[in-house]
Amino acid sequence: MDRIPVASSNILSIGYDEANKVLEVEFTGGAIYQYHNVQSETYHQFISAPSTGKYFVESIKNQYSYTNVSSIDFREVEFVYVLSALMKANDRFSEINLMPIYRDINGKMLRPDLVCTLNNKKLLIEVKRVSPLIEMRVKEYINQLNLYKDIHKDAKVILAIPDKLQQNYLSSFEKQGIEVWDGVKIAELFSNELEQIKDHSLYAHFQKLLTTYKVKSKSQEFIEQLNKIAPGKKDWSLFQKLCVNIFEYLFTPPLEKPLYELSDESRTNRRDIIFPNYVDVGFWKFMRDKYNADFVVIDAKNYSANVEKKEVLQMSNYLKSFGTGLFGIIVCRNNPKSNATITQREHWMAYHKLIIFINDNDIIQMLTLKEKSNSPEDVIRQKIEEFRLSL
Repeated sequence: MDRIPVASSNILSIGYDEANKVLEVEFTGGAIYQYHNVQSETYHQFISAPSTGKYFVESIKNQYSYTNVSSIDFREVEFVYVLSALMKANDRFSEINLMPIYRDINGKMLRPDLVCTLNNKKLLIEVKRVSPLIEMRVKEYINQLNLYKDIHKDAKVILAIPDKLQQNYLSSFEKQGIEVWDGVKIAELFSNELEQIKDHSLYAHFQKLLTTYKVKSKSQEFIEQLNKIAPGKKDWSLFQKLCVNIFEYLFTPPLEKPLYELSDESRTNRRDIIFPNYVDVGFWKFMRDKYNADFVVIDAKNYSANVEKKEVLQMSNYLKSFGTGLFGIIVCRNNPKSNATITQREHWMAYHKLIIFINDNDIIQMLTLKEKSNSPEDVIRQKIEEFRLSL
């Protein structure tokens, strides 16, 4: 493709293929990128813009899917093995199988590139060397991946691609219930494991994506939202909604999706969030077996003052061995008053109702653990240990 030089500190030249709607940009560092589905009007505005660099940042970068045509090449099978190596280095992934063979209801062979388990959820992953850059290719990939849904009805189907995918194509996959791991997603998901592939060309590729697209993690977004909500009656609904989202992000799966604002039969005792606990392994199974945590009951209190005895009594009245179970969490902005902790102890010793307090610092710690692929349940575990050993 022919390119014309431009006056810019970051961009050397620009070219355009009108037949295929491909915009090609050569940067001063030597990299050459092709941006796809770019209209000719955008190209002409680009080359005639008063500031070429500013127009690129505002109207092209992050707006279109792209291919780095100057990057070193690798085969699709290498991508598969690199991805499997990253998974093996991450403790959250287990039962990793390369290219297993399945049959659909008509006996047709189906062969996803990777099958693994993440948080008790089966993942069926199709790896593609070339990202879908036009609508027709997106439809082809969707049709192929939809066939994998017959393999396991509860499995999550994933497309893994090496480059960043534009938002409207991501939405097309999401509408079909297909998750996309593009290059940015993979780089973020395995940021702590990338050193495992430092001898492969994809290492530099993913590191570059991390540098180029400094996207805030979900944990960081939640921490910022938490810090913005002022304690007090005014923002109680915002705090309650945020707690729902945070605890769902932290613990679903393995816990089931939360139920909101349920009351008992008398309708006098109502709790904000209830997570059904059907987990058959690990920490939450232990909680169900040891502490009757058939459901995890959470009450969010956005008080500017410290929670008191009254809030513990309200939680205790809701916990029943024949109902939700005997484990509850009171989420509060500060540490509880002494009369609340005294009541907490009394109701454990008298009724075996286990109630713990989680404050802002605890939430931030759990989110930080989640971001680093560690176990946020460890905070709850240590809270229980601290409480039991204090008796």
